[in-house]
Amino acid sequence: MQMCNQVLLCGQVTVENRIRTYPSRSGKVLSFELRTTEGWRHRGAVMPHDEYHRIVLRDSALRRLASEAGPLVFPGSRLLVMGALRHRVSAGPDLREMQITEVDATGIVPLAADFDDQEVQP
Repeated sequence: MQMCNQVLLCGQVTVENRIRTYPSRSGKVLSFELRTTEGWRHRGAVMPHDEYHRIVLRDSALRRLASEAGPLVFPGSRLLVMGALRHRVSAGPDLREMQITEVDATGIVPLAADFDDQEVQP
């Protein structure tokens, strides 16, 4: 049986993007946070639930994804993000081990500015 690690998120950028350059990898890494909202109806009231996702775009030998996507990613912009989940371990400020889950994006698509995410359908 074939397995698939694929993520498709539609949400809004919450913080300013961060671009890092790695000379050893000969490319840039763009990271930002994406907020997704879902909801359900409970006794006539809409109960929203927000999730925050760390998104990472990397330049590769074939594509300059991080370099080209920078102008599209700003606080408030709405994006469709395609990629795969990645888990890694990192040392925090107090040198304790932290588990980090990221979406390793393979593509992004800007959504229309009039996209209304305030209305939550059951």
